[in-house]
Amino acid sequence: MNLGNHRIDRGPSLPGLILSFLLAAPAFAKDDMGPKRLDDPKWRSVVMVKFLPGTMKRATELIDEFKQVTAKAGTPAPEFDASMCTGE
Repeated sequence: MNLGNHRIDRGPSLPGLILSFLLAAPAFAKDDMGPKRLDDPKWRSVVMVKFLPGTMKRATELIDEFKQVTAKAGTPAPEFDASMCTGE
């Protein structure tokens, strides 16, 4: 389709929108952008365990037993448990 010398106006371009947001960002920034000091920081540790083939079922049984024992004893237990299947 030949439009000749006519230009189709598609509205604002994506780079133009991004540029306008970047230029306007300092106007919306807060004055207190420095680091905040927490009153009571708590540290967490993350552990990844890679099980050998065929051992995950027994390991999860042991972990479930551990959770039950710690609940009965009133001792701290892990707060979060995530099992991921990666296909390996």
